[in-house]
Amino acid sequence: MVAHEIYRRIPHDGAMRLLDAVTDWDDTMIECAAGSHADPEHPLRWLGRLAGVHAIEYAAQAVALHASLVSGDAPLRRAYVAAFRRVDLLAERLDTLGAAPLAVRATLKAAQGGGAQYAFDVCCAAQTLTRGMMTVAIERGVP
Repeated sequence: MVAHEIYRRIPHDGAMRLLDAVTDWDDTMIECAAGSHADPEHPLRWLGRLAGVHAIEYAAQAVALHASLVSGDAPLRRAYVAAFRRVDLLAERLDTLGAAPLAVRATLKAAQGGGAQYAFDVCCAAQTLTRGMMTVAIERGVP
């Protein structure tokens, strides 16, 4: 699955479309690739720098996409990141990593009608940039 297919499923637009492709997914996990961290016009850059904390946004987009994929053709429902836990920020910056793509992974750990919990990590080459747990709240009955 490539970018234009990804962003038919999740509501990100313009330069905030950070993921380039889905490299693998099933009912319990998703892996995506992204190269936008090397873009000098990245929308999250501040004073020319892209902080390591922004790797979390890549993970959040992968989680949103996974939730959409496992729901099949059901209408999209609003979802929000409710909490992060045990987050390790292991890279100060993303813009200094060069052109090697980011590998963004999320694994579903628990789900109920009103939300889900995912483990995530974002890597570049053999280096883990961030990892942690994300809880997502999903509005009931609201498309």
